[in-house]
Amino acid sequence: MTAFTGLNPSAHGVKAGQLRKLVPGAVTLAEQFRAHGFRTGAVTENAALIIDRGFARGFDAYLEDKSPTVFLPRGQIERTLRRARSWLERDRDKRFFLFLHTYQVHYPYAPPPEYAQLFPELPDAGKPPASLPPEFDPRLYDREIRFTDD
Repeated sequence: MTAFTGLNPSAHGVKAGQLRKLVPGAVTLAEQFRAHGFRTGAVTENAALIIDRGFARGFDAYLEDKSPTVFLPRGQIERTLRRARSWLERDRDKRFFLFLHTYQVHYPYAPPPEYAQLFPELPDAGKPPASLPPEFDPRLYDREIRFTDD
Protein backbone atom coordinates (compact mmCIF):
# COMPACT_ATOMS: atom_id res chain seq x y z
CA MET A 1 0.00 0.00 0.00
CA THR A 2 2.95 2.30 0.58
CA ALA A 3 3.78 2.12 -3.16
CA PHE A 4 0.15 3.00 -4.00
CA THR A 5 -0.11 5.95 -1.60
CA GLY A 6 3.40 7.21 -0.83
CA LEU A 7 2.51 6.94 2.85
CA ASN A 8 4.06 4.92 5.64
CA PRO A 9 1.98 1.99 6.99
CA SER A 10 1.27 3.97 10.16
CA ALA A 11 -0.40 6.64 7.98
CA HIS A 12 -2.26 4.51 5.39
CA GLY A 13 -3.30 1.87 7.93
CA VAL A 14 -2.50 -1.31 5.98
CA LYS A 15 0.06 -3.40 7.84
CA ALA A 16 1.55 -6.81 7.11
CA GLY A 17 0.01 -9.58 9.16
CA GLN A 18 -3.02 -7.46 10.06
CA LEU A 19 -6.33 -7.34 8.24
CA ARG A 20 -6.55 -3.57 8.33
CA LYS A 21 -7.96 -1.44 5.53
CA LEU A 22 -6.74 1.66 3.79
CA VAL A 23 -7.79 4.74 5.74
CA PRO A 24 -10.53 6.82 4.09
CA GLY A 25 -8.48 10.00 3.53
CA ALA A 26 -5.51 8.39 1.76
CA VAL A 27 -5.30 9.04 -1.99
CA THR A 28 -3.98 6.25 -4.18
CA LEU A 29 -1.90 6.37 -7.33
CA ALA A 30 -4.79 4.84 -9.27
CA GLU A 31 -7.14 7.57 -8.03
CA GLN A 32 -4.67 10.21 -9.22
CA PHE A 33 -4.37 8.60 -12.66
CA ARG A 34 -8.14 8.26 -12.98
CA ALA A 35 -8.63 11.90 -11.95
CA HIS A 36 -6.37 12.87 -14.87
CA GLY A 37 -8.36 10.90 -17.45
CA PHE A 38 -6.52 7.58 -17.48
CA ARG A 39 -8.20 4.18 -17.59
CA THR A 40 -7.01 2.29 -14.54
CA GLY A 41 -6.72 -1.45 -14.18
CA ALA A 42 -5.00 -4.03 -12.03
CA VAL A 43 -4.41 -7.73 -12.48
CA THR A 44 -2.97 -9.45 -9.41
CA GLU A 45 -2.12 -12.91 -8.18
CA ASN A 46 -2.32 -13.96 -4.56
CA ALA A 47 -0.46 -12.05 -1.85
CA ALA A 48 -2.23 -9.58 0.40
CA LEU A 49 -3.18 -7.15 -2.37
CA ILE A 50 -6.87 -7.86 -1.85
CA ILE A 51 -9.87 -5.72 -2.61
CA ASP A 52 -11.12 -5.85 0.98
CA ARG A 53 -8.00 -4.06 2.21
CA GLY A 54 -8.48 -1.12 -0.16
CA PHE A 55 -6.09 -2.04 -2.95
CA ALA A 56 -8.82 -1.65 -5.57
CA ARG A 57 -9.45 1.99 -4.68
CA GLY A 58 -9.17 4.10 -7.82
CA PHE A 59 -9.08 1.21 -10.27
CA ASP A 60 -11.79 0.92 -12.92
CA ALA A 61 -11.08 -2.82 -12.99
CA TYR A 62 -9.31 -4.86 -10.30
CA LEU A 63 -8.93 -8.50 -11.28
CA GLU A 64 -7.70 -10.91 -8.62
CA ASP A 65 -6.36 -14.27 -9.74
CA LYS A 66 -5.99 -16.38 -6.63
CA SER A 67 -4.55 -19.86 -6.26
CA PRO A 68 -7.06 -22.48 -5.09
CA THR A 69 -5.09 -22.88 -1.87
CA VAL A 70 -4.32 -19.52 -0.26
CA PHE A 71 -1.51 -20.93 1.86
CA LEU A 72 0.22 -22.42 -1.20
CA PRO A 73 0.23 -19.59 -3.73
CA ARG A 74 1.21 -20.46 -7.26
CA GLY A 75 2.15 -18.23 -10.13
CA GLN A 76 -0.31 -18.25 -12.98
CA ILE A 77 1.54 -15.99 -15.39
CA GLU A 78 -0.11 -17.24 -18.60
CA ARG A 79 -3.63 -16.64 -17.27
CA THR A 80 -2.64 -13.36 -15.62
CA LEU A 81 -1.07 -12.02 -18.81
CA ARG A 82 -4.12 -13.09 -20.85
CA ARG A 83 -6.35 -11.13 -18.48
CA ALA A 84 -4.05 -8.11 -18.66
CA ARG A 85 -3.89 -8.22 -22.47
CA SER A 86 -7.66 -8.50 -22.66
CA TRP A 87 -8.01 -5.42 -20.44
CA LEU A 88 -5.46 -3.54 -22.56
CA GLU A 89 -7.29 -4.40 -25.79
CA ARG A 90 -10.44 -2.62 -24.65
CA ASP A 91 -10.28 1.08 -25.48
CA ARG A 92 -6.72 0.58 -26.72
CA ASP A 93 -6.40 4.18 -27.91
CA LYS A 94 -6.98 5.65 -24.45
CA ARG A 95 -4.31 6.52 -21.92
CA PHE A 96 -4.03 3.92 -19.19
CA PHE A 97 -2.36 2.87 -15.97
CA LEU A 98 -2.10 -0.89 -15.47
CA PHE A 99 -0.77 -2.48 -12.30
CA LEU A 100 0.31 -6.06 -13.02
CA HIS A 101 1.40 -8.34 -10.19
CA THR A 102 2.44 -11.97 -10.51
CA TYR A 103 3.45 -14.58 -7.99
CA GLN A 104 5.27 -16.55 -10.69
CA VAL A 105 8.77 -15.81 -9.42
CA HIS A 106 7.95 -16.71 -5.81
CA TYR A 107 8.67 -20.05 -4.18
CA PRO A 108 8.02 -22.86 -5.08
CA TYR A 109 9.99 -22.51 -8.32
CA ALA A 110 8.74 -24.71 -11.14
CA PRO A 111 9.87 -23.34 -14.49
CA PRO A 112 8.69 -25.22 -17.60
CA PRO A 113 10.94 -28.09 -18.77
CA GLU A 114 12.25 -26.13 -21.78
CA TYR A 115 14.12 -23.85 -19.34
CA ALA A 116 15.96 -26.74 -17.63
CA GLN A 117 19.22 -26.20 -19.51
CA LEU A 118 19.54 -22.53 -18.58
CA PHE A 119 21.98 -21.48 -15.88
CA PRO A 120 23.62 -24.91 -15.38
CA GLU A 121 26.28 -23.72 -12.96
CA LEU A 122 25.33 -23.18 -9.35
CA PRO A 123 26.66 -19.77 -8.30
CA ASP A 124 29.23 -19.92 -5.53
CA ALA A 125 27.08 -17.92 -3.14
CA GLY A 126 27.63 -20.17 -0.15
CA LYS A 127 24.80 -21.28 2.06
CA PRO A 128 21.37 -19.70 1.41
CA PRO A 129 20.15 -17.27 4.08
CA ALA A 130 18.05 -18.80 6.85
CA SER A 131 14.99 -16.96 5.51
CA LEU A 132 15.03 -19.17 2.40
CA PRO A 133 13.93 -22.81 2.37
CA PRO A 134 16.89 -25.20 2.66
CA GLU A 135 16.01 -26.68 -0.73
CA PHE A 136 16.31 -23.26 -2.43
CA ASP A 137 18.10 -23.58 -5.75
CA PRO A 138 19.07 -20.24 -7.32
CA ARG A 139 19.15 -21.89 -10.77
CA LEU A 140 15.43 -22.67 -10.52
CA TYR A 141 14.77 -19.12 -9.38
CA ASP A 142 16.75 -17.71 -12.32
CA ARG A 143 14.92 -20.03 -14.74
CA GLU A 144 11.58 -18.92 -13.30
CA ILE A 145 12.54 -15.28 -13.82
CA ARG A 146 13.59 -15.95 -17.43
CA PHE A 147 10.31 -17.79 -18.09
CA THR A 148 8.32 -14.89 -16.64
CA ASP A 149 10.32 -12.34 -18.63
CA ASP A 150 9.81 -14.33 -21.82
